[in-house]
Amino acid sequence: MSKRKRNPTAKLDYAGTATRSPAREVLVTRWWIVLSAMVLFLFVFFAYAGDRAGVAFYRLLTDGVALLIWLVAMIGAGIWILKAWDRCV
Repeated sequence: MSKRKRNPTAKLDYAGTATRSPAREVLVTRWWIVLSAMVLFLFVFFAYAGDRAGVAFYRLLTDGVALLIWLVAMIGAGIWILKAWDRCV
């Protein structure tokens, strides 16, 4: 067996050149959770609908789109309120 000689002055680069920030990894993890929750919801939704899946799909399209529009509007209003609050404080 041959023994390798170690260079005592060599610097180790543990992080590497392509590091990912911890915040990005948390966001990726959250998106997987949100995506899996959506898939589970759709599965259970259509499983309970049974033979009436067409009607359930229609309701999901109409009421679901209205819900998404409402949520986006409330997010915009919340951001507006937070910006106004930051100016006052």
